[in-house]
Amino acid sequence: MSEIGFDLTQLHKLIYFIIENLDRRLGAIELAKIVYLVDVENMRFLGETLTSGEYVREKMGPLHGDFYRAIEDMDGYEVHVSVERRLRQDKHNHMLGEQPRFEAEFDPKHELIIRKVLEKVQALRPRAIERLAYETEPMKRIIEEEGAGNNYLVDEPIDFSVIDLNERLAHWRKNRAAYIQEPDHEYEAYLEEERELAEEIFAA
Repeated sequence: MSEIGFDLTQLHKLIYFIIENLDRRLGAIELAKIVYLVDVENMRFLGETLTSGEYVREKMGPLHGDFYRAIEDMDGYEVHVSVERRLRQDKHNHMLGEQPRFEAEFDPKHELIIRKVLEKVQALRPRAIERLAYETEPMKRIIEEEGAGNNYLVDEPIDFSVIDLNERLAHWRKNRAAYIQEPDHEYEAYLEEERELAEEIFAA
């Protein structure tokens, strides 16, 4: 365990980054769906998720298995969680905390994907973000299995392998292991080329 009290993961950094950059109150379900959408897009463009975690189908949508634990780890520091009473249900609002113990930094290709997702959801209401999540291939597959009724497959693992990968990056995914991982000019030029390609794809 690190000096901040828990082992820092990509999920911790992603949650903090989302809250910091959207700069608005986010309900738990809304935030969880944005995390999911980021992982879907990472899988589509890079062939792997950012958080490397597993998702399950909950009644309110896809949920990362470590989502609530990560929020608990950061509450009071990187994240401030307040409870708002609405009708007969409590809403947990997630805002930026005032005592961050780490910086949410990602490599350029991951940050590009995260920011593109945030641009897409920036002006959307929670219901619209929910629709985006349900329009992804993994959730469509779950919904098909559930049928037309309300027989939710709660706790059913969500299969990211059904996501249509972007074939324009297939060559990069196949060959990236062959590149030297230590910083050098050739490798940095390669990363810049891939960043530009990803920007071109997103702009299409």
